[in-house]
Formats: sequence, C-alpha cells, structure tokens
Amino acid sequence: MDDDELFEIDLVPEFAFAATKFLYSEGGPVVCYDCDAVLAYLTTQEGMTHDAAIDYMDETMAEGGRFVWIHDIDLDVDLTPDDKPHLRLVH
Repeated sequence: MDDDELFEIDLVPEFAFAATKFLYSEGGPVVCYDCDAVLAYLTTQEGMTHDAAIDYMDETMAEGGRFVWIHDIDLDVDLTPDDKPHLRLVH
C-alpha cells in the first residue's frame, strides 16, 4: 500500500471515541479499540454492570467488520537495577 493511497476505515460509531490505532492487512485496515475506555464509558456513562458491558460489546462488535480490542498489560516485574551493563554488543 502506498503512503498516499486512500482507504476506508469501518468504525463502529458508538465506540469511535475509543478507536486509537489501525493495522494494515491484506483485506484492508483493521481498527483497534481501547477496551478499557469502552468499558469505562459503558459502566459509568450508561450505567451498565461490568458483565452487561462485556455482553453489549460482544453483541455490538459481532454485527460485522474487523477489529481488535487493545488491552493494557500489567507486568509485576521485581527488578532491582544495578550498575552493570544491561546490553552487550556482539560483533
């Protein structure tokens, strides 16, 4: 795909605020939605329970289109840095 090529992105209008990125693929762009943002909106603004929000998201996104939910990962890494080199260059 050329950098100046135009293409359409299929957004779910209700969740468009949470569309953060998209991926290129052979079949066209795939929209990435921030899962936590959609959950927060549905639970705080729409008054849904967490389980009801998950069900609603599944139903809404099942209507078609290609998408990816983006999730943050929390890694609890117990690392104490030292003064030794952490990167070794090998020639």
